[in-house]
Amino acid sequence: METPPKRGLRWRRLAAAAGLAAVALALAGFALPRERTITAAVRIAAEPGKVFSHIVSPRRWMEWHPWGPEFYPDMRREFSGPQQGVGAVWVFKERWSSGRIEVTQVLPPAHVGYISRINGGRYTADCRFDLVVESAATHVTWQCTGDAGNNPFARAAMAFFSRRARSGFELGLTRLKRIVEASGVNPTDTTPSSLH
Repeated sequence: METPPKRGLRWRRLAAAAGLAAVALALAGFALPRERTITAAVRIAAEPGKVFSHIVSPRRWMEWHPWGPEFYPDMRREFSGPQQGVGAVWVFKERWSSGRIEVTQVLPPAHVGYISRINGGRYTADCRFDLVVESAATHVTWQCTGDAGNNPFARAAMAFFSRRARSGFELGLTRLKRIVEASGVNPTDTTPSSLH
């Protein structure tokens, strides 16, 4: 039978090991950059205006976005502000995370910029969609630059999830391509006057 002093020594050793691991993770986190950029792109056989109508409104993102109801059916979603364009807001909450996305810049039919704040602003990202005419198609680039601040654990977490996020971007753009190429005429009014 193990004596109390031996059990106490074992727990002290475990606590010391856990402390050293935490210090090592913190040091590794400080060595990581506070900012990280994720980029994905796709070529869509459609004119820019047709693609633009699917990205200028966060409500329409639900058709193709990797955080849409098809992949996260239990996620709570709320929309506020205008239907589309600057000021359109999407707020979401699930078991492990929450966030707020707001469209901040629109240049029809070539650019949509937005800010993403995750978990109360612990992670923030400046994101954008850029559309460029490419022959008889549109080249769409989706890019986000995230900022984890000075928190070493947040930096480590952002580095860990970056690959998963990039896969999500690629999945979302693949779904966007399929939806746009399969659709007919532009379903919404995307004239400049309705977006600012």
